[in-house]
Amino acid sequence: MKGLRQQGARIHAHSGVLTDISNGIVQDSRVFHLEDRNFLDMYNKQVMFEMQRTGAMAEGGTDYITSNILERQQKDGWDAARESLATTVRGYAMRGFLSGKLQADNHVAEEEFLKRALEVLEWGHTGPWKDVPETTKGVIFSKTFMRGVRVLHMEAYMGAYLEDPQTYPLQALYDEARALIHECEEAAHELTSDKFVPGFTNSFYMYPTGHAIAMVGFYHVQKATGNGEGDPGVTTNHYREAGMAYLEAARMFLPDDELHVWYLHVGLTNMCKSGTPIKDLLPIMEKIKLAIPKMKRIWEYSAMAKERDPVLDRIVTVYDSLREGIANGTHSADDKIVPAWEI
Repeated sequence: MKGLRQQGARIHAHSGVLTDISNGIVQDSRVFHLEDRNFLDMYNKQVMFEMQRTGAMAEGGTDYITSNILERQQKDGWDAARESLATTVRGYAMRGFLSGKLQADNHVAEEEFLKRALEVLEWGHTGPWKDVPETTKGVIFSKTFMRGVRVLHMEAYMGAYLEDPQTYPLQALYDEARALIHECEEAAHELTSDKFVPGFTNSFYMYPTGHAIAMVGFYHVQKATGNGEGDPGVTTNHYREAGMAYLEAARMFLPDDELHVWYLHVGLTNMCKSGTPIKDLLPIMEKIKLAIPKMKRIWEYSAMAKERDPVLDRIVTVYDSLREGIANGTHSADDKIVPAWEI
């Protein structure tokens, strides 16, 4: 966007910037790092330029967008319709993402715009264009791009649920997560050696699976904490299911990825709350201890570091203390503990 300039009401800029930015966010939203205080102003002008150039839509619901794009295709042809719709969908997805990042965690707006983008993408596979080749209707309808948008939407929905659980049912998040897990499992069977590119495969197959499994874990945590004075066995079972889900989610991320060690920690915490004995907690703690130096070579100064590092350090301290306690007889391997690292 550094080539962007404005002369009066006229904006001069390079096209394709929205595509590049949105592709990066969809592949891994952690790439977003705001350093330039003028970013939002420049970004808005860039999007305005690209929307004016392509005739994209900045407002309106799914029905409005799809009906207009059908008219556009019939009137101006596939090239015009494809570019206009791609800019519209990417604009909506980014508007949602930035609402969550820059507007005091406005997850309601974040979820709404990402939902619209996702609905349009789903329409492309179920509506009048369902049999139109991806090369004709646009790359935004690729399964991988849609998968990335689904991950963004799940994260936004989780935030909206925490703000307003009455409006955003927990079950809907669980169902979306399970559907994405199933989709990723089906897609993985289609991967052949010539299609296996580590970065691409991790971003659009393994990591979406990991995020979705973590959402299943989140669901069980919420069910456990919301059980109140109900059957203790139900609460324990939900904590166990949550722990197992988060531990499985950790496996979907590379050992040096911060989400690998973070999900190990969340899994450990919930297994601990389910009454898992020390002998079964220690191997998880050991994995965390071994993963920390690998993770810090890449993620030491990430946005999560301030929250992440003190918790992980306390887990390592507890791990060393428990091993010493078992060795000197002050602890039994069958003892159960509370997650003292959660302060």
